[in-house]
Amino acid sequence: MNDAKLSEILYSIGHEVFAEYYRDLSDQSFSRAALIERLLTDSRNAGRGRNGGGYTIGTCRSKVSHGRRIIRAGRGVDALRLIADSTNERARERALAQLRAMGE
Repeated sequence: MNDAKLSEILYSIGHEVFAEYYRDLSDQSFSRAALIERLLTDSRNAGRGRNGGGYTIGTCRSKVSHGRRIIRAGRGVDALRLIADSTNERARERALAQLRAMGE
């Protein structure tokens, strides 16, 4: 996966979501279905998504699939570094915390 594709996929997931769920996306013992359910529930509780009602199931499926695609391609740390350089403060803080936890 080249840098342009990484940026494109990362944009579709959302920087904050990728940084927040990086560990879960990386953990293959965490099932796809469980991760989708968690993202769906968390988005409803946080008032994210369309009209503050949470993400749709399709949106959650897409975010999980794209996030895991980045991980499988071995570009997870690169994605976190891109997010750490972004202007989104919450996403940047989460990415930096993930990088610190990994010793990066």
